[in-house]
Amino acid sequence: MKIYDLLILGSGPIAAATAYHLTESKKFDSIGIISQDPTDDHGATYTNAGGSIRWFWDDDLKTEMTTQTANFIKDLLKKGVDLSEINDNYLFLHRGKFVPSLNVSGTKLVNWLLDQSVKQGVKIYNKTKITGVKNDKDYCVVNSNKQTFRAKKVLLALGVANELFMPSYKLEKEMRQLFVLDVPVDDYSRDFPHVIFPLGKGVVYCFIKKMPEGLRYLVGQEDVVETPEDLNSSTTFKHLLDAGLGKMMPFMKSAKVEKVLWGIDAGNKELKIKSYKNRLFAANCGSAIRSSIWIGEQVAEKISN
Repeated sequence: MKIYDLLILGSGPIAAATAYHLTESKKFDSIGIISQDPTDDHGATYTNAGGSIRWFWDDDLKTEMTTQTANFIKDLLKKGVDLSEINDNYLFLHRGKFVPSLNVSGTKLVNWLLDQSVKQGVKIYNKTKITGVKNDKDYCVVNSNKQTFRAKKVLLALGVANELFMPSYKLEKEMRQLFVLDVPVDDYSRDFPHVIFPLGKGVVYCFIKKMPEGLRYLVGQEDVVETPEDLNSSTTFKHLLDAGLGKMMPFMKSAKVEKVLWGIDAGNKELKIKSYKNRLFAANCGSAIRSSIWIGEQVAEKISN
């Protein structure tokens, strides 16, 4: 049985960026990635995220994290890599701030990083569900629905599911919802900014995104409606309209919801890494796509020591 130098559990932003940096540094001879279907528990929020990356923050660390990622993405765009980019700027209505940003497909960015890793010899096991992780005498043993894996080191990069395999790795979780609307996007509205404003006890954000169906208006909410009866329902959108969204954005009053995207993300917006015996590692960061390149570099350095 093959024994990997490193097994990465997960195939999202942190997993992909870490694998990419490790193949660039060539510090591990053999790396495997176990990619389980992210639709099972809606933990892969990057697939349903806005994909907007701003690099102006009051916090210096977040500025560094997002700036490095944004610059990396800009270089990819200059090289012609298709990331479904559209013009984007953040407009904080309540603060009177208008800042530049990038709007790209998080899924395409992650897939590009994974593709580059595969070209450097990383092996990906797709649609493989992890059922257990344990420390053996000499190795980490990872059980799955398909086979048993062994590795000298294991990185948990499964989002909020990390705590299933490292119980001491406790995370605060938050629900994310995005509503894809049928509002037409024409030449006069395609540069609509990423508008953010507080509503009730939470925040609402509205922006345009390049979807498979074409350009669409999206509305997201965090903590405005905390416990909707059905996360897949469009009922919450009506609550948002009644709570003040309809007054702020009158053109959305007649909009219909084409589909609802949702996920469960980590509440911590800074990188959290934990290790056990320098063999089993867990890494997590909420809204990871916007800081993925910086995060991947930090995690790669940590597990290489």
